[in-house]
Amino acid sequence: MTGIMPTGGRNPTPNADGTLSKAAQLERLRTASHRLEGLFVSKLFEAMRATVPHEGLVEDVPGQDTFTAMLDERMAEITANHSRNGVGESLYRQLSRRLDAVQAASQNPTTAADSALRQASEIPGDPIPKAADMPDPMLKS
Repeated sequence: MTGIMPTGGRNPTPNADGTLSKAAQLERLRTASHRLEGLFVSKLFEAMRATVPHEGLVEDVPGQDTFTAMLDERMAEITANHSRNGVGESLYRQLSRRLDAVQAASQNPTTAADSALRQASEIPGDPIPKAADMPDPMLKS
């Protein structure tokens, strides 16, 4: 795979402060998610073609491998861009929910770190015992 895939045809313009609008960020995230799905599908096609035996009635011609790789890449790109229930769209939905949290963390990293620590401390389960609460293994009961 050559790794050359269209990125949507336009580059979003940043705001005055150098950041992108939420709509532009979501569009970039969707494009990246679908490109990742295209890469995945292309590798899947490549692996499937590797299982097909090369003996047959038709001889291999010069450039056939290159043509086949280009065909697989294009098919993967089309599949990824037109799939609304694929890996790319699922990845986009999951990551787009976290976009606001990432923006908030970049604006105020101290608050984001405090929030993460609070969430980690609220995880249900047995708390980690303190050293003072643990029995001394050298003392025999």
